[in-house]
Amino acid sequence: MVPVSSPLSTSADAKSAAVRPTFAIRETAILIRQIDLSGVKFQDALGYPRIDWEKYQRQKPPVVARSHRAVILQNRYVRVTVLPEMGRVYSFVFRPTGHEQFWTNSIAKPIPGQQNDTGWWLILGGAEYTIPRGEHGTTWALPWKYRISENSSRRKAVEMRVLEPQTKIEQTLEIALFQDRAYYEAEITLKNTGDQEARFSHWVNPMWAPGGRGQLTPDTELIVPCTAMIVLDRDFNRWMLGSTVQEYERNPLRFVKHWRSIGDLLAQQLTAGFYAAFSHEANEGVVRIFDPKDTPGMDIWTWGFPPPPERQREYSEVPNLGYVEMWGGTSRNFSDEARGALGAGMHRRWKEQMYAFHNTGGLTYANQDIALNFKSDQQKKLVDLGLFVTRARRGVLVELRQGDGVLLRRRLNLSPDRPFRARISAAKSQGSAQAVPRLILTHNRQVLANVEAKLSQPMRWDFPYLPAEATKQKETR
Repeated sequence: MVPVSSPLSTSADAKSAAVRPTFAIRETAILIRQIDLSGVKFQDALGYPRIDWEKYQRQKPPVVARSHRAVILQNRYVRVTVLPEMGRVYSFVFRPTGHEQFWTNSIAKPIPGQQNDTGWWLILGGAEYTIPRGEHGTTWALPWKYRISENSSRRKAVEMRVLEPQTKIEQTLEIALFQDRAYYEAEITLKNTGDQEARFSHWVNPMWAPGGRGQLTPDTELIVPCTAMIVLDRDFNRWMLGSTVQEYERNPLRFVKHWRSIGDLLAQQLTAGFYAAFSHEANEGVVRIFDPKDTPGMDIWTWGFPPPPERQREYSEVPNLGYVEMWGGTSRNFSDEARGALGAGMHRRWKEQMYAFHNTGGLTYANQDIALNFKSDQQKKLVDLGLFVTRARRGVLVELRQGDGVLLRRRLNLSPDRPFRARISAAKSQGSAQAVPRLILTHNRQVLANVEAKLSQPMRWDFPYLPAEATKQKETR
């Protein structure tokens, strides 16, 4: 047993990753401090675990350190801790910085409600993958079976499996690391084992606190390429109106420090297959990569910043500035009407990736291979370029063009622990001064990216956006 109370890492990870790279998978056990639910939890007739809340309030269960089966996967860039009997990725450490990217509760605790068929939710942390409806589904609370599905020199993987009682949908989640990649890959399979059509939605809920501080920083940027954001019709969202539908690119709600209370935003329509949270204080972020045809839904939820003491006590037994949930789903929202259908004996399968990135100054574009921060300030005639790769590549050709002019042409050796960052003057460009700069990245005749720069624009306040505070200073991103 490896007794730990938290998966948070230290800078020792960065040193060990550089000196002694490893590629391994191992089973172990970890201790997690949590409220003891053994005397108040029961199973209903459908097979769902429930909590007797009257008994919970009367008994006030103590905090215990409970052992949980864990599978740890690591390579030289990342270390992932999985709780396989819960179908959950619990910890995601980026080894070049030694920083934990997920939020984990110092003492896991339950809360009632949460709009699912169990009537409660455990505030544990990490990333959950759950079906069949509502915001948290039910499979997060059910016991999963697991096996080590691959342990080769190329790939390490653990497969977890659970049967959802009402829908008869078997959910399989495989978490894998590759020997030379800085991401973990999740393969999700849903199979209808029943004899009738089943309605479902699948949601991944990563609880992010990028940058290694175990909580959000105020200048954390929530990056979602979309046509607009929808303020859902919920009482706790009233403070952000504004308008029900809000353009997001220059919206103050892109930054955690402007979330004045608890609330959530639903993406109207995603325009690319990534979204991210980036701590500008730590110069580090985490991104999810996916196919929007598989998972077109996206929702942001967080505590507000800074969360008042009563909000912190609701979710955490010790003071904490919280995390951001950045949901991704097979349906466009959490309603029953938006769910998909899975015929008897049919299945759906898709893959997605998650990785941390650093020293880019932000994010404007990402895919499975690269994360870019590519911005142009046309007034100052400056181009900001940050480039992160998910595996080591030698001789990447970087071409930065503006109109017919070339601002930069250079070959770089890049790796996840060696990103590239530069500010480039466009003042002497022979191309059109009004042309939007374009970046072309090529490696071994493969085009990794061919994208235009994002133009720097001021934040927008007041209708249809968040009303400005009297002392609020205008910002540009």
